[in-house]
Amino acid sequence: RDFSIQVSTERRSFMAGEPLELRCAIEAQNVPERFFSVSWVFSSSPVAVVGPSAVPILGPDYVAREAAGLMTVRKESSNVHLLKLQRLRPEDTGKYICRVTEREKTPTGDFIDRSKRSRNVQITVQPLKSNITVSLSANSSEVLEGDRIQLTCSVHSATGPLSIVWQWTDKQSVGPIQEVASLNRDGTVVHGPSYRERSVYGEIRVERVRADIFSLSLYNALPGDEGQYHCTATQWIQAGTETEPNWEKIGEQSATKTITVKTVESSFMVSASSRTPSITFGDSFDLLCLVKPRHNPRVPTSVTWRFMPAGARAEVEDQGEFKDLVTFTREGTLQWGEQLLGLGTRTTVDRSHSNTNFRLSVTRAGRREAGKYQCTAILWRRNYDNSWSRVANRTSNLLGISVLQPGKASWPFVKQNEYNYWSNNKNRQRKFIGVAPYIHMVVALQENK
Repeated sequence: RDFSIQVSTERRSFMAGEPLELRCAIEAQNVPERFFSVSWVFSSSPVAVVGPSAVPILGPDYVAREAAGLMTVRKESSNVHLLKLQRLRPEDTGKYICRVTEREKTPTGDFIDRSKRSRNVQITVQPLKSNITVSLSANSSEVLEGDRIQLTCSVHSATGPLSIVWQWTDKQSVGPIQEVASLNRDGTVVHGPSYRERSVYGEIRVERVRADIFSLSLYNALPGDEGQYHCTATQWIQAGTETEPNWEKIGEQSATKTITVKTVESSFMVSASSRTPSITFGDSFDLLCLVKPRHNPRVPTSVTWRFMPAGARAEVEDQGEFKDLVTFTREGTLQWGEQLLGLGTRTTVDRSHSNTNFRLSVTRAGRREAGKYQCTAILWRRNYDNSWSRVANRTSNLLGISVLQPGKASWPFVKQNEYNYWSNNKNRQRKFIGVAPYIHMVVALQENK
């Protein structure tokens, strides 16, 4: 009535997270009619005991593991017992044995126990090694103020749950690193303190595009968004139980992308010109105001045509004041100013679809239309809370308009090195060019007295 035992497993080396199955086989005659109990032992610590009733009694270190469904102890047949451990951990490395005890009744009615143990089965569990790599790309390395910054973080060779942290620092990396947002393993997004209010208005969006691709979008880029963006990916493994999860970090990699935000103010320019070098009294003239760069709804401009009537003498004419004629507001509406041109004069304004050309047209020009014209432009920025901030203002060159009676000749004198001027010498017209702070136009010529 002797017996022997044998423990078998498919392999003895595992990676963390893999399952382990150990089978203890009892080799004896009439096993179903005999009373055997099987004990599993790991490094001298009890794992479980299965008696003749096949009800397992677990060791204190394995109760929670079995309750979480990460451990199975059962009797597969009358002579085969199974121990299965799910999600192996590095600390499961060690020696496993199966001890079998048979209880036998003697002719005198007493019970005797005979025990045998299997050979040691050495199990090795290697910790997971992360092989992830991270790459970071952008829709453009240089974006215009008001446009969108789109960053895509791609994680390669990931085999487990990932978490992502987005960070920002200045180009020189001399300032503190600020956390823009993070995306946890479960998909929860948390924004950094400096970006929280902005995210409430939908200006910052973090998404998991795929299991291994993540995106960060900053809408309506500000000059302060310029700098280095970092994407840090962390790979995790669950080492605890379902009820008491214990996540372990097994790898972390990051990538960096530098973004330049080109401010609209840096290229903000205003100039004025006219396509009508000379007209007669009562004719029309057009003035054109050119605003650069292109129109951006988040950074619009308001443009105002201004006018100062002609003075009596050139040397004191700068004592006057410019007054507003008409304003194209940032919302796209027209607002007429306090200065009105002469009676009988018709003034019209229009602008191009790109909001870069603003034209002032005057018909039936008279003496009251003579003077200096200029356009001014103000650059505005719409903030994430829909308030407005004034960014910059520019003033164009001056356009000088002289309106004279037809049929008479008089050559208005303007200081050299201040304006372009005309001279009449023995019925010959000569044009002298000076360093002009504004463009002076003679729209009608008088005859010599």
